Amino acid sequence: MKEGFIGRHLTFVPLGGIRIGPEDLQVSVTKDEVCSAPNIEMHGEELTQADESALYHHFELNYTPPDTESGRRLARR
Repeated sequence: MKEGFIGRHLTFVPLGGIRIGPEDLQVSVTKDEVCSAPNIEMHGEELTQADESALYHHFELNYTPPDTESGRRLARR
């Protein structure tokens, strides 16, 4: 999801518990939780494992790095 009026940046939110309507998408986290999430500097198209872990922990989700080459769970944007 992208947000902002002047500058645009990526906003990460957990998709568990989303509700999809005809004209909107509602997530299960509050605006304050989204606004206080860690700022992630994108270098290329992928998150680092440390950034991914920080996002999981911020939203109080269990995080265990998967057994993949990249060591990440989140996909490319």
